Amino acid sequence: MLQSKEAAVSTNQAGKIDPVLQLMQKYDIEMTRENYLYYAYMGEVPEEIGAEVEDGLPPEFRLENG
Repeated sequence: MLQSKEAAVSTNQAGKIDPVLQLMQKYDIEMTRENYLYYAYMGEVPEEIGAEVEDGLPPEFRLENG
């Protein structure tokens, strides 16, 4: 069963819809960690992502520790 595109957009910790996910959905951009970070950082992704930033990413894009 396929999910609707609207169901694929998640909310952030404050309960608001993630604008980066909205953008990716609207323009049918593949939902990958790399693409998410690219658009979240407007093309200038830092070499290292800190733990606090990592925790703020949508769950499907977080790296698992360990």
